[in-house]
Amino acid sequence: LDAEKAYRLAIEKAKPNIYTPYAKLIYVLAAQGKFDEAENVLNSIKDFTDKKLIKFKTRAYLTIGDKYYSIGKFLSAAKMYEKADFYYNKFSKKDQAIDESITNRIINSYIQVADIMVKTGLNTDAVRFLKKAEQYNPDDYNIQYKLAIVLSDSDPEKAIDYIEELLKKAPQNIDYGV
Repeated sequence: LDAEKAYRLAIEKAKPNIYTPYAKLIYVLAAQGKFDEAENVLNSIKDFTDKKLIKFKTRAYLTIGDKYYSIGKFLSAAKMYEKADFYYNKFSKKDQAIDESITNRIINSYIQVADIMVKTGLNTDAVRFLKKAEQYNPDDYNIQYKLAIVLSDSDPEKAIDYIEELLKKAPQNIDYGV
């Protein structure tokens, strides 16, 4: 709590375009599980042209997303990762490793949500989240395989389309016993 107060005071005294106290406050708030407050701090900073701010917001949303993911709130994590992706896409020069890292975080979060939906019998919702993951990587055979399995009851024709495509791409990865 003392750290939170200190960083809020540092924000008040900080010069424009200095985001270190914001970053520290967001980290402290996320560590305390105060996700709404952390997001409110991020939303209070309005400038889409400052490169340091864009970089800061990308990292901050990743931090919050990682915290959500670590406590099993995968849908909230996915939303934070998508916000990080939004800011990261404002850069003209991108690092492929960072780009892939953000994309993989989004995909993994949606897959986790889909797996939970399947376990609770909400296959329609599982399909919806797997489709979101598929948008980020349409060639991922793991996503396509999961879609084929989940769709096998509700939409067998679509499931067959996925399986046939997988048989062409990666027949060695098909569990023929399923």
